[in-house]
Amino acid sequence: MAIKKFNKDQLSRGKSILNPDDNFNPDDFTYDVITEFENNPRKENLPKVIEVIEKDSSLPVIQKEILITRLKADFVTLFGFNNIPDDYKSLKNEAKFLSDITQYSFASLAVRLKKIRDDELYKEDNYPDFKSFIDKELSINRTTAYNYIDLVTIFGVQTFEHVTEPSKLISALPLLKSANTNKDIPLAKIKKDIIKQSQTMSARELNEHIKGLKVEYGFRKSDSEKPAEKSTGVINQLDVSKNEASWWTPEMEADKKKKDKLKSTITVKFQHNIDLYEGYIKQCRRSKKEKEQNEGRIMAYQVAISDLKELLKKILKDI
Repeated sequence: MAIKKFNKDQLSRGKSILNPDDNFNPDDFTYDVITEFENNPRKENLPKVIEVIEKDSSLPVIQKEILITRLKADFVTLFGFNNIPDDYKSLKNEAKFLSDITQYSFASLAVRLKKIRDDELYKEDNYPDFKSFIDKELSINRTTAYNYIDLVTIFGVQTFEHVTEPSKLISALPLLKSANTNKDIPLAKIKKDIIKQSQTMSARELNEHIKGLKVEYGFRKSDSEKPAEKSTGVINQLDVSKNEASWWTPEMEADKKKKDKLKSTITVKFQHNIDLYEGYIKQCRRSKKEKEQNEGRIMAYQVAISDLKELLKKILKDI
């Protein structure tokens, strides 16, 4: 199929995931599907556009990932809080789609899952319970799904129009659930404080802040009140070099070198993709146009980088 020649002026007049400066060359059909969708975006057509991009043999995998990331970031707002379907089939399809892009759609996903759970709509597919529905239909695990529902239930949907990293608030759920059962504890004040601190604190700093609140309101003992940990014994203190151990054989050494080489090769490939995303983040930050759109893309790229690093970590651990 012929390659579409981009008209830079035409593309720059409106927002498009097809940035001429990238030198991406999708085939004519993909180009037409993307531009038609961008001119008339409808949420029911978004999964179809992604499918077309994924099947385009003219695009390398990393370019497909970048285009799909941009597409999801730019148009996730189609799945708002005010256009939640009433029927189970539409709810399920949207929940399945949103579960793949939770980094910038978790609240939209959560309200749909909550409706499916509360109204027991999963029974239309003969699932015995909500847990079975999650396990079979969604790309997120059960704990994540329940955390998302709890976040919008406890903090309210509107909170997440301003919170840029909602996952940081998950650590606050046990405290707020406990506080909700005690009328003497100022729940609203605690929530307001946690939301405010989440805007400036790192996830680790916020966790420490929440621990302090648990101590303050009697849900946790302070570290000074905890008994000292016992020594784990002499064995854990030993540091025996493999070269000095009689059990270390030449075959084991050769296997280790082979694994180290494989780890190095995989790391280089992952780092290449991470570097590409970081380059796009820099481009978005330098651009003075479409500030809001670029902020969404930056967040999407940052999550993609985080996912790549986490996947790399798991792969290296399994080798």
